[in-house]
Amino acid sequence: MSDTATKDVLVVPKSGSGRITSLDQFRGYTVLGMFLVNYLGSFAACPKILLHTHDYISYADTIMPHFLFAVGFSFRLTFGRRAQKEGLAAANWHMVRRMLGLALVSIVIYHSGPPAETWAKLTEKGFSGVLPNLLKREWFQTLMHIAVTSLWILPVIRAGAGVRIGWMVFSALLHFWLSYWFNFEWTNGSGPFEGTGNGIDGGPLGFLTWTIPAILGTLACDAVAGAEGRPNLWKMLGWSFIIMGLGWLISCGTRIYDVPANVIEAQLEERTARKQREDEAQKDVAKKDRKYAAGPEDQKLADNPVIPSKAELQAYLDREDLSEKLAEPPFVPPPHSCDPPVVNEDTPPNRGGFMGWLLDPNQRPENNAHWYRKWNYWMMSQRGGTPAYLVFSGGFSLFVYVLFYVACDIFGWSLGIFRSFGVNALAAYILHSMVGGAIKPFVPRDVPGWYMTVSVLLFFLINWIIIRHLEKQKLFLKL
Repeated sequence: MSDTATKDVLVVPKSGSGRITSLDQFRGYTVLGMFLVNYLGSFAACPKILLHTHDYISYADTIMPHFLFAVGFSFRLTFGRRAQKEGLAAANWHMVRRMLGLALVSIVIYHSGPPAETWAKLTEKGFSGVLPNLLKREWFQTLMHIAVTSLWILPVIRAGAGVRIGWMVFSALLHFWLSYWFNFEWTNGSGPFEGTGNGIDGGPLGFLTWTIPAILGTLACDAVAGAEGRPNLWKMLGWSFIIMGLGWLISCGTRIYDVPANVIEAQLEERTARKQREDEAQKDVAKKDRKYAAGPEDQKLADNPVIPSKAELQAYLDREDLSEKLAEPPFVPPPHSCDPPVVNEDTPPNRGGFMGWLLDPNQRPENNAHWYRKWNYWMMSQRGGTPAYLVFSGGFSLFVYVLFYVACDIFGWSLGIFRSFGVNALAAYILHSMVGGAIKPFVPRDVPGWYMTVSVLLFFLINWIIIRHLEKQKLFLKL
């Protein structure tokens, strides 16, 4: 994306203010996208494309990579200025302090419930019983990943494009090795880590693959801020499609983990028979209170999720039909992700179609995809922080940014709401959880779609009123 040589050492913004309109608008759009998916994700009527389902890339999964892309872009932009002005040592120390401060803020924001109810239980658990879950799930969310990823790429932020790309590839390979060793199963709470809970956004080691969109952001910065005149947008657009294509090709490895048709048939027949036996044994118990044992089809993670067995790999290679080797296109969920719901006797008749379950959450489709394809390291998964996901979404972030550059920096278009949230993103991030906490007690999880829509519009309005007021008063929260 960048053919600069000596310019790669430092990138200095061309304007006096140092602000790039397209970057502010891109960041503002990302903040609003985060608002949408974070607020709606807890409701039964939320459309699947706005959910994190961990087995394909949805719209919801594109938001956090946008943040890391914007972080990499602005990091490259501002660090060069500071290093020129204050010297390299001062610039590095400033960045370390800044990211440690952001990490502290994230710990405060992502607080969890008490790990124990009494002092005796707390001392019994000790640090080893408390810290792993905090590191795995509670603390390592968006802000912490931004802080740690920024520190990870700090040693190469001034380096040339080749060095940064090499650092990105090294990080991905290190993530692969650690995932094979333990991290993928640990993050998904499976295998020897059964019962330890799931991680979020790749867990504590997720920064290794979040490096991908961050480094791509630095390369986009080179192309935009380091260009003489207008950047080569066709080249940026071409690279975005190449990177997205590479991410999709990596994801084709997920087809290795398709469960053979004869195995599926046998497991589902046994599931039906087992349920009939358990229903008979619990005939005096209300249906909603009955307990059913899990079968092998309910296991989500593959037995060899990172490196498949020779038999699995050979079965994949022996398939003659190319369509059986290729993954679904991005944004298309795996088969059986939207199976018809199991309707209880007291459930109203199915209205049918997408609007049926949007209007009536009782008709929400069931995701049975893991019966037919086991979860693995090669699928696009935000929970796993998998390379396929971050490579594709990094390219997609570049594609979306190019659209913003054309709209904002060429045609001069901009939206005030994107500007307001884009220049005060940290304040908006902290605020939105408080606003959501004030509204959601009045919005039960099973509300119909129209009520959910009204509540999210109110949620957006309150956030915008407060952020807009802060902007008018020139109050910006920065670290």
